[in-house]
Amino acid sequence: MKAPSIHGWLIALLMTAGILGLRAVDPAAQTASPTSPSGAPRREAEMNPAAKPADDDRKAQIKAIDEKIKALRDQFRAQADPLEAQLKALREKLDADLKPLDDQRKALIEQGKSPAMIALDQEEASKLASLADREKAELEKVKQRFEDERKEIKQDFQKRRQELGKK
Repeated sequence: MKAPSIHGWLIALLMTAGILGLRAVDPAAQTASPTSPSGAPRREAEMNPAAKPADDDRKAQIKAIDEKIKALRDQFRAQADPLEAQLKALREKLDADLKPLDDQRKALIEQGKSPAMIALDQEEASKLASLADREKAELEKVKQRFEDERKEIKQDFQKRRQELGKK
């Protein structure tokens, strides 16, 4: 009868020694509180070892999706670039053929105008060019203002992410 009793005590002693040995190796396992030894809250992966493989799996899925997106974009570019090059060549050829004809047409129209009409057309063109310059300057100001606001928003959210990461 004494043999089973000694056997039971031996198993209990080995189990206790094993648990204590594990706790000495992993100091984070010594506390059940949700804070780390520094007092900062523990991350889910530190508190729940099963969360680490799930996080790794999620990261692997994100990486796989990123690779698929890149492959599809590369495939699109590979197919679209030759077509865009053909369109550009066609457009340049057409523009080269049209320019002399367009210039000839404008010259014939100008020949039929009175000097007063030519002066009026030149004044109109000058005012439209001035307006276009003002428009361009105003658009640049607006674009810059929105770019500055966009930069401020991104900086604000980056700061908030960093603060949230410290918690």
